[in-house]
Amino acid sequence: MMARNNQTLWDLIVIGAGPGGYSAAIRAAQLGWRVVCIDQRLTPGGTCLHAGCIPSKALLDDSHKYVEAIHTLTSHHLLSPVAPLQPDLTLLMARKQRVINKLADGITALFKKQGVTMVCGRAEVRQPGLVAVHHDDSGENGTLLQAPRILLAMGSVAVTLPQLPYDGDRIVDAAAALSWTSIPRRLVVVGAGAIGLELGSLWARLGSQVTLVESQPDILLGMEALVVRQALRLWQQQVTLLVHHAVVSTTVRENEVELSVQDGRTGTVRQLAADRVLVAVGRCPNREAVSSLPLAYSAAGRMVVDEHFETSIPGLFAIGDLIDGPMLAHKATDDGIACVEQWLEGREPRCSSRVIPHVVYTDPELVAMGMTTQQAQSQGIAVRSGSCLLAANGRAQAADRAVGVVRVIAAAADDRLLGVHACGPQASEMMAMALPALQHGWSSRQLGELVVPHPSLAEALKEAALLACHRAIHG
Repeated sequence: MMARNNQTLWDLIVIGAGPGGYSAAIRAAQLGWRVVCIDQRLTPGGTCLHAGCIPSKALLDDSHKYVEAIHTLTSHHLLSPVAPLQPDLTLLMARKQRVINKLADGITALFKKQGVTMVCGRAEVRQPGLVAVHHDDSGENGTLLQAPRILLAMGSVAVTLPQLPYDGDRIVDAAAALSWTSIPRRLVVVGAGAIGLELGSLWARLGSQVTLVESQPDILLGMEALVVRQALRLWQQQVTLLVHHAVVSTTVRENEVELSVQDGRTGTVRQLAADRVLVAVGRCPNREAVSSLPLAYSAAGRMVVDEHFETSIPGLFAIGDLIDGPMLAHKATDDGIACVEQWLEGREPRCSSRVIPHVVYTDPELVAMGMTTQQAQSQGIAVRSGSCLLAANGRAQAADRAVGVVRVIAAAADDRLLGVHACGPQASEMMAMALPALQHGWSSRQLGELVVPHPSLAEALKEAALLACHRAIHG
């Protein structure tokens, strides 16, 4: 590496060490570039690893095992009824942290193996090709880094509401709700999207009285309605759900928060009291590193990029939550790798051809891939579909997890797959086999002709596909 006027010259500067940033950095280094990755955390992984995807799934898994221990084993007559067990949050949080540390150490080892240099600090893009890294809040110039290409991968931050300002104690965001040291007796979750549903179900399993408040007339409006209805059967046994309700005012008292919520249909205002309030109304792009640059943004506040991920400023590229598309870790990862491989391997852009799965990791899990029935019909596409209830699946019945459904949607004209949707146990794993079918334009008949293990949950996907093309044995 060369130094010029205290400016280190690299081939690529990546800002952000989350899934998109660290994947891009590693891939570029594998292909021979000198790469530096900047992040404000001491270890890589970003929000996903340290305060999002991974810690939430670790705690969700533990809470599911807790529910199984106190309910399922007794109902299956494997244990005699015993005194109620109590979750130990200290142990749960300690295991969560061990998982985080192990994965962060793994990424650090990959950086070292591939020769990626990580710099800890707050990045500021001064101009194309030049980044200042601030290691404290002194306002000094800090370390100056130079490269012909800068990849922005800063991810996103939680959206705030003026009537629900975070105070770090009573009113918090999702990151704080993954580190509580006590179980709130009454928890109000504002926002019933994926994050709100997941964390609401997590704390409900551990003993909280959870109320979810959603301003929209229904939940998960972008998912297949049949699938959501199936999941609601179980969710409504775990939490109280208030749809079409908005928080209009909040009063924080010494030991509780009082919320006034208004019914959007009737105008009626009701009062809710909670020990803690989790605000989970969405996320917005983190622009901190480029706040002084005249970048072009879409109406939704995302950075405008071309098919090569280049922003309106030449030499400055953006991926993941910063640009259009779902704010999902796996989408950011694919963005980062695709961007680098276009530079170094001359690959064609693949943004428009990707199928991005959406998953809600509740119990049951929900998965959405491709179009819903409503989306297809709104585009004038006649569809045919097949739906298989897990009540008809041998593996689901044997596991006593038979609530759920798989739906396959195909074009009526040529049987081309348009969408695959499901709710049920381990739906995210079961549905992965449908991804290449959607990606590569299979028909529902081709998906239904796959030979899958018996008994397995995957048989429900096969059956739904055969139902869509009128070839089902059990339909």
